[in-house]
Amino acid sequence: IDEILRSHRGEDIVLIAHGGVNRVILCWALSMDISNILRIKQDFAALNIINFYDNTAIVELMNGVTI
Repeated sequence: IDEILRSHRGEDIVLIAHGGVNRVILCWALSMDISNILRIKQDFAALNIINFYDNTAIVELMNGVTI
């Protein structure tokens, strides 16, 4: 994620990934320990929106539901 953010600073990015990868990214964005990965539900074709501002990640939509 760090490399993607560095390479595409200021750009909109779309990632298409498996639910497990989505959970890892969400844990990272929410500063959650990876041991909590299964506490995040991800449906098939789930939509997550995460906005990054400097060193802060804001999860705005998770699994298609506004947070």
